[in-house]
Amino acid sequence: MTTARPYPWTALVDVLGDVRFEEIRGELAAAGIDPYERDAFVLVGAAGRVLRDLVPDDAPAEAVTAYMALLHVLYLHWAGGRAVRTVSREQLSRQLAASSPPDFRGDNARVNPEETFVAALSACHMLTFLAACARKHLTVDSYEDDAVGFLDRGPDGKLWVARAVLRPRVRFGAGTAVDEATLSELHHKAHETSFIANSIATNVTVEPQY
Repeated sequence: MTTARPYPWTALVDVLGDVRFEEIRGELAAAGIDPYERDAFVLVGAAGRVLRDLVPDDAPAEAVTAYMALLHVLYLHWAGGRAVRTVSREQLSRQLAASSPPDFRGDNARVNPEETFVAALSACHMLTFLAACARKHLTVDSYEDDAVGFLDRGPDGKLWVARAVLRPRVRFGAGTAVDEATLSELHHKAHETSFIANSIATNVTVEPQY
């Protein structure tokens, strides 16, 4: 029997919030640790406890690394004054209420399957990219993506998401220098090893924003 695994963004539900981040900040300050130093950050007890709540016991090393990177980025967002809040499962269910696109008489206030498809592509690329940065000890301060998908008709006349474009914009932490060539290579490797990108026929291109 196959056991369903939570995606990282659903695993964060009911786990992260101001209280958990305040605990991390307090321990970082007490130990005199620079929050941008990821290797030291993940060794802080409060961060370790959050990771234990998030990561399945049998998760592969690559998944653990991705969760570490995601937690670190979220903490830096929170510490920088950006909103990172606890979301209840009920709130998430309402926010993810689905509908068809407006072009097909759907409700524009609700997410549609095509948007969810592109969001999965974007999120998987982001997590793979963050894991690659973590392995190279590159501190990521923020990651944004203006991803878009394009519907087209195939040879049989049926509509499908023929192509998608990811436009990630990454800001690295102070003291982390990454040139355009290195950034392009990181995105290239992330795309090549993205589970979602490797599972679909859609033509996916990545256009890093500098």
